[in-house]
Amino acid sequence: MTTLSNELDRIVAEIECQTRHSFMDRHIHRPEVPVSFVRVLYSMLRSLSLSQERIRLYCVTATLLQMGLDIHETVTNTRETGTGEIRARQLAVLAGDYMSSLFYKNLAERGEIDGVHRLSQAISDINEAKMELYGLQDQSQVPWSVFIRPARRICGGLVTHLSRFFCDDSPENPWDPLAENLLLMILWSSPPRPVAELGIRFPEETLRPLFMETLQQVREVRPLDVRHDLIDLIRETIPARWSESPVMEG
Repeated sequence: MTTLSNELDRIVAEIECQTRHSFMDRHIHRPEVPVSFVRVLYSMLRSLSLSQERIRLYCVTATLLQMGLDIHETVTNTRETGTGEIRARQLAVLAGDYMSSLFYKNLAERGEIDGVHRLSQAISDINEAKMELYGLQDQSQVPWSVFIRPARRICGGLVTHLSRFFCDDSPENPWDPLAENLLLMILWSSPPRPVAELGIRFPEETLRPLFMETLQQVREVRPLDVRHDLIDLIRETIPARWSESPVMEG
């Protein structure tokens, strides 16, 4: 576990280094690194036996992209009239654009052009899911299960698309839909994150079946040390009363 913690610390430190910018430090609150997102992404990449250098590259790159998307999610769609409010919105858009642009830079410098293409597809899919979710909020009597589908894509779309990329779109990919389910559960348990910012708070009874499904999917993850890391993450982030399932012993 020490080796894993050290590597995660190095990845988080690199992300923090790349997010340091005088513009953001002066004008907006620099976002915290979403460590749980990093851990799920790192576990996925490690389970696929990638080189440590490539794991580090994609962990840093995809997390920067996720942080850029999260900054954009703080931009409201209400009409602003004050100069200060308008400027704050513009600065948030620019900051999100800057964070997102780092993924192009990092991957292009390493010749990972196919990775750029796949993450660009992920961004498009996530934006479509956001529009779908916004549209659903204006409707009445819509089942929560309908809301969950786009919310899963928003929370875990980057990890899911990368898992498909590195698995050559194999139908045997154990991370599809595990990554989306797991990140939705984690983010639901620890707002504020995209789900909360989109105005969605799922009732606990709605998510409990998804939690049980996610635990079953975790049991399919190999190697065992990656599976155990995921179980540790679930124990740390998901409500304790949910973590009493026998599946947690896997």
